[in-house]
Amino acid sequence: MINVVIDENIKRLVQYGIDNKLIHGQVVTGWVKKNGVKRIIIVDDATKNDSFMKQIFDMAKPPGTTLEILSAEEAAQKWKDNELGIKTSTLVLFKDVERAYTAFMNGFRYQELQIGCIGGGPGRINLVGPVCVSEAEAGMLTEMKSCGLDIYLQSTEQTKRVSWSSIQER
Repeated sequence: MINVVIDENIKRLVQYGIDNKLIHGQVVTGWVKKNGVKRIIIVDDATKNDSFMKQIFDMAKPPGTTLEILSAEEAAQKWKDNELGIKTSTLVLFKDVERAYTAFMNGFRYQELQIGCIGGGPGRINLVGPVCVSEAEAGMLTEMKSCGLDIYLQSTEQTKRVSWSSIQER
C-alpha cells in the first residue's frame, strides 16, 4: 500500500501512503512487517486530537514499533525542521487526500505517494479496487502531481500499481 524510498546515506526505508483505515491488518502484515518498519507516523488532524483513537492505534501497532500522530501542519513543519527526524524504517500514513495535500503544499515534499484505500460514498467515484475519490480530491492529487509528485494506486503488495497519470487519461 505504500511507496518505497531508500536513502542510501542512512540505510532507511521511508514509505508514504494514504489509507483511510490507517493501522489495520493489511498494513501491519503486508507492509510494516515485510519492510521492517520500526516507526509509524499517522498524519491526521482529528486523530491527533482524539485520545481514544490514539490508544486504539497504539495498541494496533506491532510490538517494537513506535507511533507518532501529527496534524498535517505539524508534519509539514517537522519535515522542514529535520525531515521528521527519520533515522529508521518509517511508514507515514495520511488519513485522506486532504491531509496529504495540506502537508505537501505546506512543505512536506515526499517524492512518491501510494493510495491504498479511500472509502466510497455519495459524490465519490470508484477508481480502482478500494480507492474512491471526490472531484475535489482528484483536483488535489492532480495539483500535487503537477508539482512533481509520483502518485499511484495499489491496495496490497499483490495488486498491480496503477499510476495517477493513467487514471487521468481515462
